[in-house]
Amino acid sequence: MSLDINKTSLSWDERAELIERYGREDTLGLGRRPRGVAPNPAGSGYAGTLTGGQGSGNRKAEYVQMADFLRAGRDVVVDDTSVTRELRWPYILLARQYGASVSAVFFSNVELACLQNARRKGDDRVPEDAVMEKIDRMERPAREEGFDSILVVD
Repeated sequence: MSLDINKTSLSWDERAELIERYGREDTLGLGRRPRGVAPNPAGSGYAGTLTGGQGSGNRKAEYVQMADFLRAGRDVVVDDTSVTRELRWPYILLARQYGASVSAVFFSNVELACLQNARRKGDDRVPEDAVMEKIDRMERPAREEGFDSILVVD
């Protein structure tokens, strides 16, 4: 699953349907929190809702897709740049609701990430200022968030 892929592979109607389902089905079950999942790092005021970053339309569509896959017993890999605990939290919450284990892969080599991005062509290249903004906001994943394992790639 990838927000970038969803932006290009889903039609506006498909995305709108997923977002509508998110609201109708309470995909994340925000009123209840499974064991092993930390509270929403956005704060207690967000116990039953999402912050703007957590609740963007594309993320809501992705949460519905993830729930569908988990419900079907499939493994899910989320390939998103979720640099903060706040952005990672809904995915962990959702995985735990379906009894899935949760692992993080953390790429700690900033220089290598910038080099790989510079090698990308056209629209695949992320603007350097956007990369640096993500790096500045990066919060290293921690087991207390609800991860079963964390792989650090240097």
